[in-house]
Amino acid sequence: MQEVEASPSQQTLSGFIRQHLPVLEDRLYNGIRQEVIVGELSAKGFATTVPVFRVLLSRARARAALRPRRPSRGTADFARPEPMSEGTSTASPKPRNPLSRSSGFEYDSKIDPKDLI
Repeated sequence: MQEVEASPSQQTLSGFIRQHLPVLEDRLYNGIRQEVIVGELSAKGFATTVPVFRVLLSRARARAALRPRRPSRGTADFARPEPMSEGTSTASPKPRNPLSRSSGFEYDSKIDPKDLI
């Protein structure tokens, strides 16, 4: 009997997609078609179809969205917030929502009677 040729690291396709999700996302963003990526996966030993790839990609995206992001080694200093000094408030006033409904007619008492007819 012949042995089925497995991937070099005995990894599942789901695990491979999760591990290489940033690279796959970048390639898809830059216009590489999903059919091309599926062909490359087949060349690496992962036999799949485009619909299966789409499902696994969707699951990997959902799983990545649930996980808290770890800062990479090079950006650890930038990700750390600076300590606040006493009396410094970072809260800014909440901007008015232009799409909110007004409470009705807003009377402006600063109208000059000469401007009226």
